Amino acid sequence: MKYLRVLFVEDNPLDVELLIRHIKKGDFEIEYDIATSLEEVSDLTDEYRYDICICDYNLPGFSGIDAVKQIDKMDKDIPVILVSGTIPDEQAIDALLSGAKDYVLKDNLGRLLPAMNRELDALEQRREKRKNDKLLNAIFDGPVGVRVSDQDQIIVKVNKAYCEIVGYTEEELLGQSLSLITPVENKQEAEDAYKSLIGGEDSTLAQVKEVKSDGSFVDILVNYSVEKTSDEVLVISTIQDVSDLLMNKSFLEQTSKSAGVGGCEYHIETDVVKMSPKIFEIFEMDDRTDKNAEQLISIYHEDDRDIIREALVDCITNKVPKSLPLRINGLKGTKKYVRLTFDPFVVNDVTVKLYGSLKDVTEEKILESEIEQREQRYRFLFDNNPNPLIIVDDSGSEAITDVNFAATELYGYTKEEFVSMTTYDLRPSEDHEMFQNIVSSLGKKEKEGVKSIRTNHLKKSGELIIVDVHWKRISLGGVRNRLILLIDITEKAMFEQELIKTNTLLKTLIDSAPIGVVTVSTEGIVDKVWNAQAENIFGWTNEEADGNFLPYALREKKAEAQNYLRKVAESGKTELITIERETKKGDEIVLREYLTPILGKDGEVEKIMLLIEDITSTIKVERALVDSEQKYRNLVEASHDLVWRIDVDKNFNFINNASSTILGYAPAELIGNSFINYVNPSKAEELTKVHEKVLEGQVFESFPIEMVTVKGEVRHLTGTAYPILDDNGKIVGCSGTATDITYLKNYQSQLEESLAEKEILIKEIHHRVKNNLAVI
Repeated sequence: MKYLRVLFVEDNPLDVELLIRHIKKGDFEIEYDIATSLEEVSDLTDEYRYDICICDYNLPGFSGIDAVKQIDKMDKDIPVILVSGTIPDEQAIDALLSGAKDYVLKDNLGRLLPAMNRELDALEQRREKRKNDKLLNAIFDGPVGVRVSDQDQIIVKVNKAYCEIVGYTEEELLGQSLSLITPVENKQEAEDAYKSLIGGEDSTLAQVKEVKSDGSFVDILVNYSVEKTSDEVLVISTIQDVSDLLMNKSFLEQTSKSAGVGGCEYHIETDVVKMSPKIFEIFEMDDRTDKNAEQLISIYHEDDRDIIREALVDCITNKVPKSLPLRINGLKGTKKYVRLTFDPFVVNDVTVKLYGSLKDVTEEKILESEIEQREQRYRFLFDNNPNPLIIVDDSGSEAITDVNFAATELYGYTKEEFVSMTTYDLRPSEDHEMFQNIVSSLGKKEKEGVKSIRTNHLKKSGELIIVDVHWKRISLGGVRNRLILLIDITEKAMFEQELIKTNTLLKTLIDSAPIGVVTVSTEGIVDKVWNAQAENIFGWTNEEADGNFLPYALREKKAEAQNYLRKVAESGKTELITIERETKKGDEIVLREYLTPILGKDGEVEKIMLLIEDITSTIKVERALVDSEQKYRNLVEASHDLVWRIDVDKNFNFINNASSTILGYAPAELIGNSFINYVNPSKAEELTKVHEKVLEGQVFESFPIEMVTVKGEVRHLTGTAYPILDDNGKIVGCSGTATDITYLKNYQSQLEESLAEKEILIKEIHHRVKNNLAVI
């Protein structure tokens, strides 16, 4: 079951309950809020994160379009679907142009779940893209250099770290060829390698030299990654400055050379030290005469002097050889590091001489310090590299000897757990045989360089991930190892699969669309998309249309078509137009075209998509309906009888001008009010039942009506009543006529009164005659 937070913009709680029951059929767990005003829409969208908004169209005080615009203004990325009883076509189009994603009629809720799933999938993709963009920005703003170049070797983007490596500003690099930073002697080789990279492997690692802005060279380690789309190829290079690491190698080579060593002889009894010329050179002494021990000790650093004295006593007394790392202050002001050694010469168990040596180890000491610093820097780069790094024994055991922090984060193992594992432990068991074959091939003679493979790995949790593995053989302390760089591409691979599915779905939708779908350049040249419905409408095939100007807008129609395209390209807004064109056979047709701009990566209009609907038949019908409706309206307005329409709530929504002569009310005074307000109260219940039966489908050919005029007079009418049906056959009101028969009623009353008087008169005459006869 999928969790979903919904904002309902609806004033009818019963409709909300109906919608919730329908949405739950889609296996959704719903949390929802209801807004009945624009203020509540603003407050709720500002406080909560909604996945979708279901909005009624007709609302008290505002419309669904107002709500769509309000949500769009909040910039919360909430897809809105309008759900209403009726939405006129023009208003539905306005709603979609205002930002609504779809509209669904309440009597056709079967469309709601597909529309919701479509928009929720699109929302998820947008959220995922924003997440990936944030991740990419974090990498781009990191300490590792990043450079992006296109298939023509033009630099399109660089980060601050890369600018610092090569000494150029971002403005100086953008738009320049890679040849700017490539040594002259390597340009052809680099160009060939670049072409091979684009045409072959997706990713590779290499160590190269580049030229800095001051003309000097910098050694860098580059990881090239090729990203290909339908219309461009980009090479994303992550770059690290390894000049210092290579300098370490040079320093190590220098320290391997033999340094000059001076010799000395200390006569203990006479306290005389005889020294070779090298020692005088180390001490920076111009006076080459023999010196006593204290004279020489005074040249050493003050903190080291007692160390020497104690060592001399120990060596003489206990006959123990000594080797001391010391510091001296040369007589000419040079501070140096030296190593002093002396061995006892013993006669009859008495130390009579000390033979010693003195070596200037200043360069070694400085180098040792620099190496230590560089080792710390290397360790820092290794441990803090954003990509997982693993060092593996390459002698065949596949034992993991070291990992960085990123590797522990990716796989979930601690460093201690890693160094007790082999690379086999990172792979699913079904991949072991394949990996064994790869390992076996590594033992054979192969070219130096970086090797790459895409494979499956397992985290400690058992989760399967997809990684790009790049490795290079290295030597650490004389031991053969492999440095392995890992890139987790699980999300990327899933995104690629989703992208393939999306593209397939998009192609299917375009090919099966019930309307013509065409894409053109801003100049009107058909660009690949010309679907089957476009072929059906116009008669030209995709092959005939592709690469040519719109075939149905040639000759005198070309300038008009170009003006429409230019308007969309300049404004960047969708245009809806109705135009007359010709088919391949020369038949005249009427089209409704939606011209939608498609933006390129630079934000400018790159193409225009045309959604084309053949409305020739519709236009003919509409024109006939207009003529018919006008005739009907003239007849109705000229009628002396009342002609009316009443909705399900008993309110007039139409009445003709006869209301003025019969009731004394103008039509505008009656429309929107209940007909019950204008009938004789004694007949209200009876007429209400007639209305209810009509709404149930019953027809009344004749029934009596008594209505009250504006002056309070009762009018007698005879009426008819019929149900009104919408396009789906649903009863939405009643229609009828009423003829004023008041004068007949009055005449009938007068006749009845006359007959009554006549009857009284006859009775009176009969009575008098009877009396007269009695008298006679």
